[in-house]
Amino acid sequence: MNTLFPREKFYKRLLVGLFFLPTALFAQVNGSFLNEYQIGNIPQKEPSNLSTNYARLNLNYEYKNVSFRSMSELFLSQNDGTSYIFPSQISVQYKSKNVEIKLGNAYETIGRGNILRSYEIPSSILEDKVFRSRSYFYKDILGGSIKYSTDKFSIKLLGGKPLDNLVPPTESWQNRRAETVFAINPEFKIKQLKVGSGLMSYANPQDKDRLFLTNYASYGFGKSSVYVEVSNQLKESNSYALYAGFNFSSGDFGGAIEIKDYKNFLIGTGINQPPALVREHIYRVLNRSTHVLLPQNESGLQAEIFYTKGNHQLTFNQTIANNNFGNKSVYAESFLEYQFNNDNGETFKAFIDYTQDDFKNEKHRISLGGQRDFSIKTKKFKAEVEFQTFSRQNQQITNQVYGLTFFPINNLNVSPILEITNDPFLTDKTRYFFGMYSRYVIKSKYTLQAFVGERRGGPACNAGICYEVLDFRGAELKGIIRF
Repeated sequence: MNTLFPREKFYKRLLVGLFFLPTALFAQVNGSFLNEYQIGNIPQKEPSNLSTNYARLNLNYEYKNVSFRSMSELFLSQNDGTSYIFPSQISVQYKSKNVEIKLGNAYETIGRGNILRSYEIPSSILEDKVFRSRSYFYKDILGGSIKYSTDKFSIKLLGGKPLDNLVPPTESWQNRRAETVFAINPEFKIKQLKVGSGLMSYANPQDKDRLFLTNYASYGFGKSSVYVEVSNQLKESNSYALYAGFNFSSGDFGGAIEIKDYKNFLIGTGINQPPALVREHIYRVLNRSTHVLLPQNESGLQAEIFYTKGNHQLTFNQTIANNNFGNKSVYAESFLEYQFNNDNGETFKAFIDYTQDDFKNEKHRISLGGQRDFSIKTKKFKAEVEFQTFSRQNQQITNQVYGLTFFPINNLNVSPILEITNDPFLTDKTRYFFGMYSRYVIKSKYTLQAFVGERRGGPACNAGICYEVLDFRGAELKGIIRF
């Protein structure tokens, strides 16, 4: 087991002490505490019974126009050099009618994220296959900002050091926040028209200072809206980003059409996140095989149309992404989903998806399946079945998912999940992943989740951000307290 540095020992005593302070001290404090314990490892990795514990404490305090927020993390592992404990975020914010001031850690985004986007993925814990140290999945800026706004005009000045969340928490502060940004972001609003601009300087120790400019506008009319954002790197003619989107709704119909054209527009370690224009799916085989945006060179479109009539809804989505890195690669996905909701709140969903993925060399990828809620007497169930097949290097590959969720009582569910694959990238024979999931919620303040078995990892996407989930074999217990 690792020994903690003196600084980390101090933070550990401080965090433990917070939990034993009198309850009255927290009368105006709210927050959450998460603790996840695992015993197990990546399949075929030693030791197979690796013991780890991850904890996160969020505290929020508000008094009149001022608010204080903090997040502290702890990770303990038998692996050398992976344990840590320290406050990850500390911030103070002042907000009045016209002025907003932030100091410390904050999330900042300009426009739709072409030149700058911060984010947090609340349900995820990031773990790297090499460093094997787990942490909260977020990307913030440590610095400050000031914003002045009226009904028709606002201007924000911000500066700081973005987090590189690919560098593990055990590394130094300088390595995790090596980049620096400064930006000015004015916006004007006239009735349904909003126009904005962002000018940002970017620097890191290995690179010269660079300037980025983005201009965007949105206009709403009736039940429709249009948004356009054009960005470029100043003094660099071959670096730009274009995003445009149109949303509409009329009676039973609705939908959206979006286009993208990105060229050499990955800024640093990814402090920008232009819209990906790839549908995020709730289905396992589709989310795992999704296309990940490459803003260095990507163009394409996404169009989605839905039709709703009574309890029935039909959704169609077409996604096309073109990449050109010497050889042209195309990602083309056609997705169709039917959903029915009965008067008892039960849902039936069925989908079919056809994809050509040149980037992964997966041809004629067909995915289909469905989910259904149903009841037997007074007990509720949810069944899911998914099937996927495609060709890669003259081999036919299949992925299968079978799941059943049982609700013995309203706040408790138990879910056995079986996944089957013959993908040679994962196995030299048919491989089975079987795991048992359970979740129990008490008055929305206490959540207990458990897992035992083996689960399959792979890419996962949430809010336009994609990350890798590692395979796991063993047992996991997670508790969440909100106060």
